[in-house]
Amino acid sequence: MDEASVDSLEAVDWSFSDADTDQLSTGIHPYHARFIPQIPERLLDIYTEDGDRVLDPFVGSGTSAMVASAMGRPAVGVDLNPLACLVARVKCTRYDVDRLRSHVDGFLGDAEDAVEEARRGERDVTVPEFPDRDEWYVPEVQRGVAALLELVEAVDDRRLREFYLVCFSASTKPLSRSTEDWTYIGDNMHPAADSNRLTPDDTVHDVYGEFRRRVERAFEGVRRYAEASPVDAEIHESDSRDMGFLDDGSVEFAVTSPPYANAVDYARYHRLSFYWLGYPVGSVRDDEVGARSKRGRQSAVDDYFRESRDVYREVYRVLAECGRFAVVVGNSQRKKEEIDTVSRIRDICRDLGFTLEDEVVRKLQRQSMSQKEIPEESVLVFRK
Repeated sequence: MDEASVDSLEAVDWSFSDADTDQLSTGIHPYHARFIPQIPERLLDIYTEDGDRVLDPFVGSGTSAMVASAMGRPAVGVDLNPLACLVARVKCTRYDVDRLRSHVDGFLGDAEDAVEEARRGERDVTVPEFPDRDEWYVPEVQRGVAALLELVEAVDDRRLREFYLVCFSASTKPLSRSTEDWTYIGDNMHPAADSNRLTPDDTVHDVYGEFRRRVERAFEGVRRYAEASPVDAEIHESDSRDMGFLDDGSVEFAVTSPPYANAVDYARYHRLSFYWLGYPVGSVRDDEVGARSKRGRQSAVDDYFRESRDVYREVYRVLAECGRFAVVVGNSQRKKEEIDTVSRIRDICRDLGFTLEDEVVRKLQRQSMSQKEIPEESVLVFRK
């Protein structure tokens, strides 16, 4: 082991109990089990140099790519979830802030008019069909949200359009009639047909108001990112078990927090966004590594490690000689029995040719409901 790197790794308070996790563009869109930025930041500070190319094969909403590019490391993020990639692209886009501000000011005025016209029945809108639509949203909200979506999709500039799509997606849950257990995993999230925070008088106004709040929050995030980031990030909507778009040995460092075995169903958790944006919930769930929807299969745990192995094999291929791969993961449970994920990942990576260089344990301070049985994670650093 490299004693200097071990000392550096162990010198970090990995709990980050007092850290501000809303950095740069982190908070532009809610995302379940999101990587806190301090973790990749510390790892990149210890193990990389300016200009090193950084990969996250499970990039999710893009936090690691955001941090890497802000630190002067060109980043590559890969995920097969289309909503995750949309959020990650916007999170890691260096917008011309003045141009964006000018466009936002005009667009918000148009959005307010569109929602009001939809409320009065003076604007024809097409509300998409999706499961339990009328239970999730009252008619006034449906029309207002549909009007917003049509306006957003009409924006010609792709980067501007994607900015508004992220803000739109972030609005779909607050405007729905959901039960209180939304924050669990998504499996237990259902529409509350007999309750709604919004009264008939202010329902349509709040469609615009919620969207405007999301736009202003996102603008502040991308403004901070644009000011901090000197390099670009690439986000690939693809299966990380086959990263053919990356050459052998083309990455100096890889870092990821992989999905826990059968713990979270990301597509279902964000299914309202999927419904409105036309993304396929079913096929994404089927393809996700370790998706919770697969937990009923007898082979679920073995499938998870087999699929993970395929990802880590690709990471090994694209890493440069002596490149490092950091995995932040903990042991999860299935049917109240612990899955020894950390040990299995150690063994998989060693079998693929990696050498375990460093390892520390971090206590989890801010657990979501789906992580309540996971008190700690291991930070594993392998060398090729």
